[in-house]
Amino acid sequence: MYDRLTGTIVVRDPAQIVLDVNGVGFLLMVPLSTFDRVPPIGGTCTLLCWLHVREDQLALFGFATDEERHWFLKLIQLPGIGPKLAIGILSGIRIGDFREAIIHADVKRLKSISGVGEKLAQRIALEMRPMVAGSLPIAPTSLEPSAAGVYQDAVQALETLGLARATAEKNVAKVLKENPELGVGDVVQKALSNG
Repeated sequence: MYDRLTGTIVVRDPAQIVLDVNGVGFLLMVPLSTFDRVPPIGGTCTLLCWLHVREDQLALFGFATDEERHWFLKLIQLPGIGPKLAIGILSGIRIGDFREAIIHADVKRLKSISGVGEKLAQRIALEMRPMVAGSLPIAPTSLEPSAAGVYQDAVQALETLGLARATAEKNVAKVLKENPELGVGDVVQKALSNG
């Protein structure tokens, strides 16, 4: 099983990346969120992977973050959602918005994703709602993209230190809104003083 690949980008299309790893080209289907994060052709990057095995085909899927892969794997557990549709869903909505749509059972928002009809949107909202409680922390969509990773790490650190998740998320979001340039350590210190 492939977990991650590090190599040089040799093909960079919105739906797929070819990564040259020591002379072997790996074709990975990717969501748009991953495509946006990979460097231009010739750049080096690491992509998290998932290998889909069928009788007549092997397909490799790539992700820039654990969070993208996490939701991809949750989606393909639902009946009627294969890997290609799951990638399409993740390409059609930001992860934070996807999580919020599930929490609020926003079928209309889910239906706006290409390839998702009324019944599938209802099933996603219903069946994935219990999964949201155990999901990775998601940065509020109002944060700068550069602060999103700091948000996740700081929330996890505060939970490890004994803060309730809701309190950790609220305090970290407040600190990053006021100081988006801070690193994880400084955010954790300020969030603790706010708690």
